[in-house]
Amino acid sequence: MIEAEGGVRVIIKRELFYGIQQGGRIDPKTGRLINADDTKSEPITTAKLAKKLGKSSSTIKRDMKILQDQGLVEHVGPSNGGYWKRLK
Repeated sequence: MIEAEGGVRVIIKRELFYGIQQGGRIDPKTGRLINADDTKSEPITTAKLAKKLGKSSSTIKRDMKILQDQGLVEHVGPSNGGYWKRLK
């Protein structure tokens, strides 16, 4: 931020500006853009996802680790209580 004549000038990156225009929001903890698509879905626990898909919790954890290694998702927050965020 730059102060100018008693006011404040804020520079917003173009990607953030356009993302906000498309319905996204900025995560207050990370400062990253959260896409509108990501905000529509409710977080789901591993146990609920396993039950919904008819798989074990360990299978879901293993599959999420594979997706994380491929750079498709990232885990946000603590290992017990965090959530997975889609990257691509």
